[in-house]
Amino acid sequence: LLAEKSFVIGRILSLDRQGATMRHIKDCELLFEKLKGRRSKKNQPRLEPRSIMKQAYRTLGSLLAMEDEDDNVADITMRTNDIAWAHYEIGFSLSEKRCWDAAIAHWETSQELFVSTKGVVELVAAI
Repeated sequence: LLAEKSFVIGRILSLDRQGATMRHIKDCELLFEKLKGRRSKKNQPRLEPRSIMKQAYRTLGSLLAMEDEDDNVADITMRTNDIAWAHYEIGFSLSEKRCWDAAIAHWETSQELFVSTKGVVELVAAI
């Protein structure tokens, strides 16, 4: 469900980008912990928590840039900053689970978006 496009779109539309991102992160982290502690039953494939988390975040990240109707320049700048912030938070969550490749990809996207609206900026990541 967390990687289902229609679910994620509905979440973004109902909670806004920041609210949807924070809720998605909480849900993904909870699912990760549940899957990590779960024992697979006979003849049932074991679900890999990291790959499921990466897939759910990939879906969210790809949908964050959905355009709103009637955006003016100020709204576009604010939307871009919200998207950059969301990618930064997703990257942080992934790094806590040692999904470094996916975390770096989200941080790079975040940096590119921040640079497009604010010019050259420095982001401090503490893990």
